[in-house]
Amino acid sequence: MQQFCTYGSVRGALGNRRPYRDRSRRGSATQAKPPAPPPRVNSLRRRWGRHSACRDFYHGLIAGKSSHGVPTNREPKGAVRLPAETVELHERFITELLRVIQQDPAPDDHSLGYALSPDPKLRAIELSMREYALAHEDLLREVLASSSDANHRRIAALFTGYARRSPQQTAALIAAVRDPDEMVRNNASRALGVLVLAGGTAPPTAVFVRMLSSGTWTDRNKALMVLTSLVERSDSELLSDIRRRALDAITEMSQWQCPDHSADARKILARLSPHSPY
Repeated sequence: MQQFCTYGSVRGALGNRRPYRDRSRRGSATQAKPPAPPPRVNSLRRRWGRHSACRDFYHGLIAGKSSHGVPTNREPKGAVRLPAETVELHERFITELLRVIQQDPAPDDHSLGYALSPDPKLRAIELSMREYALAHEDLLREVLASSSDANHRRIAALFTGYARRSPQQTAALIAAVRDPDEMVRNNASRALGVLVLAGGTAPPTAVFVRMLSSGTWTDRNKALMVLTSLVERSDSELLSDIRRRALDAITEMSQWQCPDHSADARKILARLSPHSPY
């Protein structure tokens, strides 16, 4: 398991952060006041705190000079929801994932087009997610596209990555990459990235090139995941697009001091070099 999934999973476990309203003054609102994170998340923060360059990743914002807004879809208004047992399965997944993350585990297996952990307990839950996704593909896609509940869309994006490989799966995930919720975009992008790592058909790349300049770290992180795999296929058209539209962002990310986060940007930057043999 690579650390590129860690931050997103922690944010997903913490849930939505709503603006805190000071009721002592009618109509006034202060800065967002998030709930206290679970002890496991604090443990992760202490461990990552050894890498000073990584501390801002907890807040999801890398506000470098190259950052700008990324267009998203409108907030869905649908009433459809996932069953309670699906939400419970997702909660068990997050609990085990947070446990495994703290152990510096070996990388996930992506060869089947979905992530499987080497940890037996987490892997068993992921296989349960795979079984559920195969039996409920239509519901997952409906929730992902239309539910007004962002947490249910997050779960649907994650589980759709474990569904049967098909044009419908890919289309649903690509549409979700433009979701207004950061973590829906994160989960959908990661699922597409895993499909690419497994040798799947390349998704449209324009949205991921645009995400390289996002002010939201998970957008940049997952865009790097997808695009690095595609650049390694020696896609000259993609390299030209990155050079034209995101060179400043790639250069900026290549200078991040946390190696786990800057490595992919450096790989792409090397491919963009005029002296590169690719």
